[in-house]
Amino acid sequence: MADKSMFSRVTARHQQKPSAPSPTAEEPPAPALAPKHSSRKLAKRNDPNYRQVGLYLPRDIHQAARIKAMEEGREISQVVEDLLSEWLNS
Repeated sequence: MADKSMFSRVTARHQQKPSAPSPTAEEPPAPALAPKHSSRKLAKRNDPNYRQVGLYLPRDIHQAARIKAMEEGREISQVVEDLLSEWLNS
């Protein structure tokens, strides 16, 4: 066996690779890549128009609201948003 490290071939190959040319001031910046799924709706967590809030509800109301929202195919946040919008516009 040789006295060389088990990574000596990798480091030798790495040292032989030419370094990438540094960008010059004349080169335009690379275009930003479009998201893979640009047709997807932005999650509320990542949407700057939404803010996460916390509130206290009695357990029985929370459970009943979760069940009813699931039955209607909605999220509780959408139910609360609709109720608050209706309340504010009244």
